[in-house]
Amino acid sequence: MESQGAHSYRRCSAARPCVNDFGVLKTVNKVLDWMTKEGYTPIKSEFNLYSIEMWTGGICDLVAEKDGKQYIMDFKTSGSVQTKYFYQMAAYNLMYKEMYGKGADACVILHIPRGTSFNVDKNIYLRYDMENLEQAWLGILKTYKIDQELQKLISY
Repeated sequence: MESQGAHSYRRCSAARPCVNDFGVLKTVNKVLDWMTKEGYTPIKSEFNLYSIEMWTGGICDLVAEKDGKQYIMDFKTSGSVQTKYFYQMAAYNLMYKEMYGKGADACVILHIPRGTSFNVDKNIYLRYDMENLEQAWLGILKTYKIDQELQKLISY
């Protein structure tokens, strides 16, 4: 399945042109300009995360550093920001901790709805309460696992 929007720009190669949509290129450049202006330095991008303990995995869009702090960042192109995105960031942070020994200090959602451009005043959602988000995620995961067990029980 081909990637769409901002994600397709990051998965380009010399053999395959990056972007044939100048709107996407313009948006990605705005994000990069914002990151540079704000002092964020990318550390890792588009990399696999997994957790043996939680038995889950995902692909993290970006980890960046600023003033000695690390930020897990995710690009979202949906019509609106949803609370589940922050739980996803918490899961990513727990996986990051498990794999690298240290988690991020905060998470950042970069919301770029399809067909629009990046607006620094409207499209950045920053949260520093990673521990609270992680505890909420672990509660959601526990509820899901219990629900799966109950579904097995009642399906017999």
